[in-house]
Amino acid sequence: MKDRGRPTLLPETLMKKTIDTITALRLKGAPVTSSVINAVAKGIVQANDRSLLVENGGHLTLSNDWARKVLYRMDILGRKMTRRIATTARIPVAPALIAETKFDFQRKIRQLQSLHSIPNDLIINFDQTPLPYVVTGNSTLHEKGAQSVPLQGKGKKKQITGTFAVSMTGDFLPMQLIYEGKTPRCLPRDVEFPMEFDVTFTPNHWSNEEKCIQLLNKVIFPYLKKKKHDLDLPEDQKSLLIYDVFTGQTTENVKECIERNDCVIVYVPNNMTHYFQPLDITVNAVAKNFLKNKFELWYANEVKKQLDEGIEVFAIDIPLKLSVLKPIHGRWLLGLYDHLRNSKEIIMSGFESAGITEAVTQELPDEDPFADLD
Repeated sequence: MKDRGRPTLLPETLMKKTIDTITALRLKGAPVTSSVINAVAKGIVQANDRSLLVENGGHLTLSNDWARKVLYRMDILGRKMTRRIATTARIPVAPALIAETKFDFQRKIRQLQSLHSIPNDLIINFDQTPLPYVVTGNSTLHEKGAQSVPLQGKGKKKQITGTFAVSMTGDFLPMQLIYEGKTPRCLPRDVEFPMEFDVTFTPNHWSNEEKCIQLLNKVIFPYLKKKKHDLDLPEDQKSLLIYDVFTGQTTENVKECIERNDCVIVYVPNNMTHYFQPLDITVNAVAKNFLKNKFELWYANEVKKQLDEGIEVFAIDIPLKLSVLKPIHGRWLLGLYDHLRNSKEIIMSGFESAGITEAVTQELPDEDPFADLD
């Protein structure tokens, strides 16, 4: 009986290998998402006929739409698979509340910037973001109706915390990377991070008061000191730090440390970071997409390598152990650092979208236009 469904741009023999490989990987607990499907297909094409790929002059473009067609194909071929997704929905916020919160946020920034004559070069935003080793999203392929969906390579132990810091003028500062562990042995081997990085660890890879102060002393304050020197400003010139409200970085010890180093604080409005946190608006998404692309390329190369070695598609096994991923991931982070250091416009657009650029460049009303709403 002839298979139903639309024909694909991938030759039937290579499509069969792609589907068989995806099925085998899923049975071993590997994540199967659009990214992984595209990576598997790319590895198979590279091992058989790389001229099919558009980057080599061919017609085949691997995309999320193409991956969805593969999922459809797998379903009609009798595998009865579906995607299982974990999502976290944001609570809707009334436009009037957003506008009022924005005005209050801007007014705090404007008042401190004007009071202390703070130049844009000394306005710093920092934020923590998870940096997973396996960058594939929170969905996978599994049999319909299954109650439990195990997923290799995912979970809290399969990520680190990165703290990014940026200036309003578009500088991307050295990164703080927090690994999970209790001794330096948990850090990646054979990866030479720049000395300016703060590469550290905690039992759960989360930031806390100690790591926040460590970030300030090793990354942010040295940057501000050098920037003041470059701008011929006095050492006691005030700087402005803008960051989220969470317990580890709002303690008295953190505030005292910031004050001793001639900085003032404006907190990003709580529960509204997607509106007012510059890094959340632009850079964090760019970082995740960069790491996702690196993961896909590595995964495709692993598939191709095993096929070149004569391994059958049902025997392909992509190593997702930490001992394998950690040093590879570390090298991806070095590439990410170089990429973000050359992304000034993206960084500056985050400040603009958050309303911070407007706050320091335009006059705000003297009276609160929302006062009558209280």
